[in-house]
Amino acid sequence: MDAGESLRAENEILRLQIVQKTKELEVEQIRRLELELLLKNMENKSLKKQNKALRAENEHYKKTAKPPRNPRLCRFCNKYVVGHDYRNCPEKCASASSEQDEADDSN
Repeated sequence: MDAGESLRAENEILRLQIVQKTKELEVEQIRRLELELLLKNMENKSLKKQNKALRAENEHYKKTAKPPRNPRLCRFCNKYVVGHDYRNCPEKCASASSEQDEADDSN
């Protein structure tokens, strides 16, 4: 009977140790989770500040950016271009200068 009582007492001690160790582990896990939550909150605040700054910058660019120009038909070279029209077509200028050169050579 002595052996049975000592086994019961030892089992009770082991149960108490398991309960205590479980509580310690739970407390440690809670501490880790709280720390992780704190770090995530700090990171979230930082990202919100960055996002706010980027939004402001984006709004600035939207306000100041020029819309793309539509290509127009040059009646001289019959091409849709952005840089010129009939009045200032490079081909017209080139042909006009070559005609003028020919006229100068013939005189």
